Amino acid sequence: MEQETMVTKACFFANGRHLYLQCADGFLEILELQPEGKRKMLAADFINGFRN
Repeated sequence: MEQETMVTKACFFANGRHLYLQCADGFLEILELQPEGKRKMLAADFINGFRN
């Protein structure tokens, strides 16, 4: 059974082609993600296409 969790407030940062999520004990590197309504993609591809 897959559990879906919604993040309401988080601190993410990108360093080159790497995406990180700040946690209480350090950082997690995000390797893949799936934006709502989009296909699954590598974090580096997400960073390349991200617009502010």
